[in-house]
Amino acid sequence: MDKNSWVVKLKQDIIELNQLREILVTKNPTYPFLYQTIEDALYSMACLLAYIEEKNPYLLGFREDYFLNRNVQMHTCFIADLHKNTETGLIELITNQKFHCINSLESRVNSIITRLQEKVKDNLSIASELSDIRKFAIKQPSFSDRLECIFKNINGLNRDYVGGARIYFNGISKMRNSVSHPNRIFTEHEIAVLKRAKLGKAVNKDGNLCMTFEGYRYLLLDVINFFDTLYANL
Repeated sequence: MDKNSWVVKLKQDIIELNQLREILVTKNPTYPFLYQTIEDALYSMACLLAYIEEKNPYLLGFREDYFLNRNVQMHTCFIADLHKNTETGLIELITNQKFHCINSLESRVNSIITRLQEKVKDNLSIASELSDIRKFAIKQPSFSDRLECIFKNINGLNRDYVGGARIYFNGISKMRNSVSHPNRIFTEHEIAVLKRAKLGKAVNKDGNLCMTFEGYRYLLLDVINFFDTLYANL
C-alpha cells in the first residue's frame, strides 16, 4: 500500500480498536487485564500514524524500511502483551476460585530426583547433582499449567471446546516464543501449529511474521470470548 492508503487504514483500525476498548470497559464481566494490551497498541498505532503523516517533529522524512521494521516490532510487542495479560487473567480466575494449579515442570523434576534417589544408595554422593537438577525447575506454573488447571476445574466446558482452546493458545504461545528472538523465521512445524490454531494468516509462506493491525482486534475478541465462556460456566 502507498502512504495515503496506510493513513486511511490505520485511522480505521484505531477507531475500531478504540470501540472495542469502550465495549470492554462497560461489559460485565469486564477484563481489566486486557486494557493495557489495547492501550499500548493504540498508542503505538497513533505514533506510527503521526510518523506516516510526518507530524512527529522528531522523526522527519518517511522511510519505507523504517516503517516496515516498526510494523514488525509493534506486532511482536502486541503478541507478547496479549500472551502476558491473558495469563494474568488466568491467574486472577484461579486465585479467585481457589483452584489448585500444578507446576508440571517442577513435578517432573521432583519425579526424576525421586527415581535417582531410589537407585543410588548413597544420596549424599550425588547431593550436588540433585541440587543442580532442582535449579532447572521453574518456580511458577507455566501458561499451559494455568490453562490446564482451569480446564480441569470448570466442569461445564464442552470437551470439543476445551480441545480447540488448547490448540488455539498453544498457537499463541508459539507465536510469542518465536517472535521473541531476533530475525526469527517460523519453522514448518511452527507454521503447521499456527494453521491448526487458525492463526496461519499471521505468517507468510517464507516463515515471516505478516500480521496486520486489523488482526489485533480479532485476536483480542478471541481472548474476550474465551474468558466469557469460562465465566459463563463457573
